[in-house]
Amino acid sequence: MESKIYLQCDLQKRIEKSFLNFKKSSKERLTKDYIESRLESLESMWAQYMSNHSNIVSSSDVKLLQSTKYITDDLFYVTEECYVEYKCVLKSKLSAFSTNVTQTSQNANCSNHNNVKLPKITIPQFSGDYSQWSTFRDLFVSLVHKSDIDKAQKMQYLKGLLSGEAEQLVRHINISSDNYDRCWSMLEERYNNKRFLTYSVLKRLFNQKIISSESPALLKEMIDTTTECLGSLSNLGVDVSTWDIIVIYMLTLKMDSESRKQWELQIASNSSQDLPTMTQFKEFITSRYRALEFLDSGVKFNNRSYTHKPKTFHVANVVCKFCSDNHRLANCKQICFNCLGDKHSAKFCLSKISCRVCNRKHHSLLHPNGSGDAGSSLGGAGTGSSTSEVGAISTVEGGATSSAPVLLVRAENNKGEQYTIRALLDQGAQASFITEATAQYLGLKKSPVKGYISGLEGNQSVSAKGRTTLTFSSIYDAKVKLSVDVYILKTITTLLPSKRIVTAEWVCDLPLADPQYNTPNKIDILLGAEVYSKVIQDGVRKGPQNNLVAQNTSLGWILSGRVTALHQPTANVVVMHSCVEDNDMLKKFWEMEAEPQLNKCDILTDEEKRCEEFFS
Repeated sequence: MESKIYLQCDLQKRIEKSFLNFKKSSKERLTKDYIESRLESLESMWAQYMSNHSNIVSSSDVKLLQSTKYITDDLFYVTEECYVEYKCVLKSKLSAFSTNVTQTSQNANCSNHNNVKLPKITIPQFSGDYSQWSTFRDLFVSLVHKSDIDKAQKMQYLKGLLSGEAEQLVRHINISSDNYDRCWSMLEERYNNKRFLTYSVLKRLFNQKIISSESPALLKEMIDTTTECLGSLSNLGVDVSTWDIIVIYMLTLKMDSESRKQWELQIASNSSQDLPTMTQFKEFITSRYRALEFLDSGVKFNNRSYTHKPKTFHVANVVCKFCSDNHRLANCKQICFNCLGDKHSAKFCLSKISCRVCNRKHHSLLHPNGSGDAGSSLGGAGTGSSTSEVGAISTVEGGATSSAPVLLVRAENNKGEQYTIRALLDQGAQASFITEATAQYLGLKKSPVKGYISGLEGNQSVSAKGRTTLTFSSIYDAKVKLSVDVYILKTITTLLPSKRIVTAEWVCDLPLADPQYNTPNKIDILLGAEVYSKVIQDGVRKGPQNNLVAQNTSLGWILSGRVTALHQPTANVVVMHSCVEDNDMLKKFWEMEAEPQLNKCDILTDEEKRCEEFFS
């Protein structure tokens, strides 16, 4: 194998040295016979090189071959590149001698009159974009594919003009004459998708911008885009000869109101009953933007400058940043604001995950900052004549915050399946609550109810949306099962705890009702005093300095008290407590309707007093 590799290195040096000597050849030496001899010698050396390469690859030990310099330095590919470049130069020189002598003399005579050098035609690189395939294919076919050069050179040009996805598609194919047709067929099979190309052109044609004011630049862009799209459709084999009236109708809807008015007046002035054609429409647009350009230029007549002031409308030309259509990103139906996926809206999203803050159909990252719940702390509800009042306390100084008795329970849906939800246990609440999103998620049957939730100072700002029955059990013991009537609210409270808090080491051995008590999360249900009295059990433990208290319940140990926050807490900390007065509404109504307890004599005039005395 060493002798074969040595022979390959020798052939490589001979090819490179021959190429170098040919470059140094004088013009007098570059005859047709000399170049042909060079080409024959090159082909002979390359044939021997390819034969040795096949013997090395097929008859050698693969592991041993991989460690040789022949493979590690890619000597074959280096030699191949040199061979292709050398051969291209030789064939280019030969093509100069094959031209007709008469044509040469004519070109020489013409050069005496007009010595013009045409610019070099450059084929743009193709990266795999379907919309660029037609242009790339037409240029490459006319300049390279149909030329008389060797297929190996065509392969060299083709791979040099590819990038991105297209380059990855044919990266594994070596440069050789036998592989060119295969490589070109793979590209055509992948990107020559006529249906997709047609849809892309139609989308560009019908999704043109709406022109809101008189603008010559936008009118020119509209007609140029239309002409280009119709030409592309014709090249794809689509018959657009009968599309004139459809395209004209679509474009008139895109034009500004003044241009549309001028077009309709021009058509109405024509006594013929024939439908307008694209030729007539193009002529109108051309004359229209030329007139607007003339007015915009500020041409002076009699020392007066006549400039066209474009009309201003309060309609913005909005373009979606996601799909490039004429609508706002918030109205895009191609993006899902729940899972942030594409090609579907949040209405048809199959993901079961929703906002972790409010449980609505949008992504948690899109939840507005600081958008707490209306009346963010609700402690009780009232029906009929009973009302509940909710209180709140303000700041907790330093890095401290309060821990509320939060617990996890397994709630049953309408099919008897269990789901883990998060609850807040409040012994001061007269009633229990559930969020509307949780009730819908569990598929609970609702019943109508009329009731109001009072906030601070007795303001009745929240109404119950219904009532349902919730059945839940402990996460530790399935035998502990409770049923409670809950009122349905849009939201219950903000995240609890409001900030991530420091975990207490002394509670690690307790079966906590909420093992993740230190992490802020949403509250799905609020369990009032009725549930509190049923689940509370013997057992209370206090932490160091008596700041944090653990209490035993049938649903697990709950924590409440003052804890340390990892970050600076917000200004206000919401707590839950309620005070219920059943006769409060009736008492206020009675006092409003009762007569004032005043002495009649204090409010009668002198004449009225004499009248009273006379009557007595």
